[in-house]
Amino acid sequence: MASPLKNVVIVGASGNLGTHVLQAILSTPTINTTILTRTTSTSTFPAGLSVIKSDYSHSSLVSAFKNQDAVISIVGNAGFSEQPKLIDAAIEAGVKRFIPSEFGNNTADERVRALAPLLEGKKAIVEYLREREERLSWTAVITGPFFDWGLKTGFLGFNLQSHEATIYDDGTIPFSVSTLAQIGRSLVAILQNPDVTANHYVYVESFTVTQKQVLGALEKATGQDWKVTDVELKPLIEESAERFKGGDFSAVRILLLAAGLARFPDGSYGDWEKVVDGGSWNERLGIKKEDLDEVVGGLVNLN
Repeated sequence: MASPLKNVVIVGASGNLGTHVLQAILSTPTINTTILTRTTSTSTFPAGLSVIKSDYSHSSLVSAFKNQDAVISIVGNAGFSEQPKLIDAAIEAGVKRFIPSEFGNNTADERVRALAPLLEGKKAIVEYLREREERLSWTAVITGPFFDWGLKTGFLGFNLQSHEATIYDDGTIPFSVSTLAQIGRSLVAILQNPDVTANHYVYVESFTVTQKQVLGALEKATGQDWKVTDVELKPLIEESAERFKGGDFSAVRILLLAAGLARFPDGSYGDWEKVVDGGSWNERLGIKKEDLDEVVGGLVNLN
């Protein structure tokens, strides 16, 4: 059995997800954490934390990754295409595990990629890693939509300020979701279980839920009935696909959302118990699921 991965570099630790991942890892005393940022970055981090600034040249990255067990990439769109640079440097530096910037829809499913073609870029990074897995192991973490972020921003169709909900395809399709904190805990579990998670897509979740269940939790937490608008996703998907082909990237939201909770003739694509052999990895990795009412209640109180 391989030892836990203890020396870890996080790339993209200042972002929305990155801050939660950093918090989870810093809360684990057995993990030694280093942050990699660009030389131009103005991001700040907790005092005493090792921070390496890089110009992203190969030699600079190799130097940053020396004596590290794992690299976790949480880069956003701007840095996504540069992940092969990180991977090549990690191999030369002798890193054991690379975790690419996945964290979302199930990009292993060709139906999902056909629905949202921009996800082909994520699949390409995993294929780049597969071709090199004799020298560097990898884990691609599939989380479903970010639940707390999705509620706060309206991505999931709920407006916490106006108490209005858009319910798609009758709201009864189960889909797996993860909070940002749960993703952080999942990464810790992956680092602590390197044998089990090597060269795999790993599916984690806070819970599997329907839109109607989320609406019920929100009405319970707010003590109010919400205004509901019912929407059929199929025409929206068709319209959004055409807009995306024309270069309108605002259409991406509907395509990504549909990959989780739309009702397709061959079933839904976002329920790990239905689309993944063995279901979610939570039990295998010792990751407790969260309680929907507790999570929603916390978000409503913060809002």
